[in-house]
Amino acid sequence: MIKRLIAFAAVFLFLFAAYSRYSFAELYNPDDAKANALAGSYYTATSNGMDISYVPVSTLTSYKVGNNYFGALVYGSPHGDYKNGEYRFLGYTWFGDDYTNIGFPPDSYANGAVLEKQQWIPEPWNNVPGAGFNPTYDGTMKFYQNLRQGMLMYYSGGTNINGYTTNGDPNFWDNIQNYVHILAPPTQYAWGLGRMWHNDSDGNLWYLTVPIMPSALLPNSPPPAPEYPDYLVISADSGVTGIAEAGKKYMAKFVVSQSNPNFNSSTQPVVVKAFNNGVKVFETTETVPYGSNIEHSFWWDLPENVSEVKLDFVINLLPKVDEGGVFDASKFAPYILNN
Repeated sequence: MIKRLIAFAAVFLFLFAAYSRYSFAELYNPDDAKANALAGSYYTATSNGMDISYVPVSTLTSYKVGNNYFGALVYGSPHGDYKNGEYRFLGYTWFGDDYTNIGFPPDSYANGAVLEKQQWIPEPWNNVPGAGFNPTYDGTMKFYQNLRQGMLMYYSGGTNINGYTTNGDPNFWDNIQNYVHILAPPTQYAWGLGRMWHNDSDGNLWYLTVPIMPSALLPNSPPPAPEYPDYLVISADSGVTGIAEAGKKYMAKFVVSQSNPNFNSSTQPVVVKAFNNGVKVFETTETVPYGSNIEHSFWWDLPENVSEVKLDFVINLLPKVDEGGVFDASKFAPYILNN
């Protein structure tokens, strides 16, 4: 009897060891994830008086590298409605918006409806009142692959709790950046968060929270992104020497260029914008031929009771009918100044 118990215990220990080796998963190291995010130009250690945190998202723990799944970067604490062990919001975004929890039970179940066939509203930051606008990323190609791959994996797999299915319609996926308002961008080790809006058959407005894949999960050879003129800001100067003073005006300068030789036309207009802490302070429409550098300047000031200044520069390619179809895309000018 004792030998049989010992043998049973040995089998149990073997099975436990095998399970631990092959099935155990844990959240990626929070300190490393936060350090990686803070090394970039978007996230800061605190925002609106709240510290940054790295937290798990219950419906995204199945997507792993090795034994690690990735979390989300939020500020503050979970809040809102509480149901089935989940808060409606995981915290707040850098801008102070509620960070919607993808794992929270949906208010309406899709019952197998095809995601691509819904009446999604393009450019919700322009067409949905109160949708919000992230001037750094909304409508741009910066996270095109993260958006496409994250949403395809989630809504084509078995972990999405909204009940949607997908049909892979390229007209939808090739333009996904035009439908998603980015509340929080992804990083190498953190999921980003986006939101889309659609009208149902009765005209009611609904939103859908969508995951934006961490770069560590991107496939080695994703489908190529659509090609567009490569507009970018090649240099920028905030006009501040030392520390910016509240109430004082500064002249910022930046230079716009177009570096894709496949788009040598000078007739494709672009909208060039600059934002001071999310508020637009400059806008112009112009043409930027390949290889040219165009300088712009604008006045800005530091509002009272603001300790951080974030200047963003965004370049939007205007819709234009051409032999290749309709241009309707954006390129992010990868230049953010912090003072």
